[in-house]
Amino acid sequence: MIKVTEGAEGIQIYYKEHYARSVFSRAVALQNAYDTLNLSIEYLDRDDFASSSFDFEKHYQYHLEHFYLSVFGIIDRCYLLVGTSIMLTDSEIDKLGSVRTIESRLGQLESCSKILDALRILKLNQENLRATRNAIAHKNGFTNDHIEALEFFSIASDFQSKFPDEFKLDEAEEIIRNGLKKKTKKEIDLIHTTLKSDVENVFHNLEFLYNGIGEIEMMNKVRFEY
Repeated sequence: MIKVTEGAEGIQIYYKEHYARSVFSRAVALQNAYDTLNLSIEYLDRDDFASSSFDFEKHYQYHLEHFYLSVFGIIDRCYLLVGTSIMLTDSEIDKLGSVRTIESRLGQLESCSKILDALRILKLNQENLRATRNAIAHKNGFTNDHIEALEFFSIASDFQSKFPDEFKLDEAEEIIRNGLKKKTKKEIDLIHTTLKSDVENVFHNLEFLYNGIGEIEMMNKVRFEY
C-alpha cells in the first residue's frame, strides 16, 4: 500500500494481501463504531454541560441517540467483517439485506457454524434495544418520559409563580434527571456485560479462517499489478 501510494511501478499485490487489507478495513470500521459507543457512554455519565448554550436534556438526548445507534452499528459491522472474512464480495456485503446473505452463506459452510452462532448470540442479546433504535432511525429523533419532563422544566421556571410554594422546581428536576440516568445506566451495564464478550466471541471464531488463508492456493497468486 505504501509503495502504491508513493507511485512506484512493478508492484504485485497478491490475493492474500488484498484480502488482509479488506479485512483490516472492516475491522477499523468496527473499531470506530465501538469508539463512538464508548464516547456516548462517557458523555452520558456527565451531570452537566456548562459550556454549552443547550440544556442538559438536549445533550442527553443527542448522546442517547448515538448510544442506541452505535450498539447496532457494532452489530452491523461485525456482520460486514464476517462477510469479508468468508470472501463475499463488497457488492454482496454492502447492499440491503446483507445480513441474510451472510447468514445464508455461513449456514452453507459447516466449518463456519460457530461463527454463525456467535453472530446470532451477539444480535439476540441486544434485541430488546432494537425498538428504540428503530424509532430513532425512522423518526429522526429520540425521546422518553424523562426527557419530555425535563423539557417541561426548562420552560417551567418562567411560570414558577403559578406553582404552589411547596413545589420546588429544582428538586423535582433533579429527581427526573436521576431517574433518567438510572434507566440509562441499566442499559449501559447490560451493554458492558454482553456486547464486548459477544464481539470477542465473533473474533475468536474467525481466527481459524485467518490462520488457514495461506493454505488456499489462489491466495498466493497475483491479483493486481501496478
